[in-house]
Amino acid sequence: MNSLFRSRWPLLLTGIVAAISFGSWWFFAPRPTRAAAAPPAPQHTTVYDPDPQHLWNRLHDTFRARIEGKETDPWELDPFLWKNEDYLAGEKGQKAALDVLDEFIAKKGHTLVKDPLKRALLQRDLWALFDSLQVPRWAAAQKNPQMELAARVARIIPRLSLTAEEIKKLPDNYAEAAAAKEAWYLPADLWDPKGPWVLLGDDNLTPLALTHIHFFGGRSTFFVFLRLPDGREQTEKYLAALKKGAALDPFPPGTDAALVRRMQLIDAQGKRVTTNVTESLQMRSGPFELKLNRRAFLAGKPSLKAIGEEDLERDALLLMGDNVAQGPSKVRESCFAGCHQGMKDVNGLNSYRRFKPLPLTPTAKPDLLPTTRAEEDARNRAWKGYRYEWGLLQGLVQNGPRD
Repeated sequence: MNSLFRSRWPLLLTGIVAAISFGSWWFFAPRPTRAAAAPPAPQHTTVYDPDPQHLWNRLHDTFRARIEGKETDPWELDPFLWKNEDYLAGEKGQKAALDVLDEFIAKKGHTLVKDPLKRALLQRDLWALFDSLQVPRWAAAQKNPQMELAARVARIIPRLSLTAEEIKKLPDNYAEAAAAKEAWYLPADLWDPKGPWVLLGDDNLTPLALTHIHFFGGRSTFFVFLRLPDGREQTEKYLAALKKGAALDPFPPGTDAALVRRMQLIDAQGKRVTTNVTESLQMRSGPFELKLNRRAFLAGKPSLKAIGEEDLERDALLLMGDNVAQGPSKVRESCFAGCHQGMKDVNGLNSYRRFKPLPLTPTAKPDLLPTTRAEEDARNRAWKGYRYEWGLLQGLVQNGPRD
């Protein structure tokens, strides 16, 4: 050890000890803490009545989805809890749910509102809630807490049903939007069976938009349209060549596609009916998307509204479960970054290419052909008819208490 180091060693040692002492004091010393953040006050809504304490509003609030414990927008298109959201699995959430459902049943809550639009939306939301409940199959369901919720929801759903005539009178909000001057981008001839837009089906007799149908549980009917720039004849020739196994030619510039989601309801006879209410419309040109605006719909105003650049939605819905975050995220950015990158040929249609349910599993491509609304509607509804949750709902309704 040299003389310079020997002369400075006591000073270095003193400094080291001081540093350790200060560090220990800093680490263990008590610090002033921030006041615990108060939980956000519940946003009492007025979706169904101006009184926030109206039974329908309280029911709506009880089942609204939550992101990191915070309630989401009550006016969302799909506001209720979804699969894998654990609020109702907890004791507190389940008690709140049972209380409001029991009150709704005991007080005949379905009689408090007569407006068909409001009844349609509440039944639609409760149907989605029912399908989201994690009720196991067979005997295990008898003792499952989720079955308590399912049994009560199953009692309410038919009470809210509309007659076939009332369902026919629900507004055709697509026609309203197409007729509006500000909706210049909407094709007025989309539903014309002889027009330039060809409604697509699968010759294998399965619904075409399977990814969407599966995620939304078959409670909506999906229609897929294709239009080549020279109109219907050119589009049908393309499909005929594709059916014969011809090489996939690129789509000519100006080709467009559309995906329409229409609301289903359960009518007074217990039948599933596709209504004239368009829940969403996605088009590849633009790009743009329109969605049902609940506030405008319940006010009796034109309700199919374009999604803006800054509009948000929960990731679970936006990416149809294919996500790790809760969101919300920007709708238009996510759609084209996550699913719809381009449409150079028919493989650009996800309904044709189809997502694989699991890695390395085969996915049969559909055999595309022109179809009709009635045929595609029947295929959509048939898919739901084989689902466990639909059978469970029917069983609970038929064998439950009679009102």
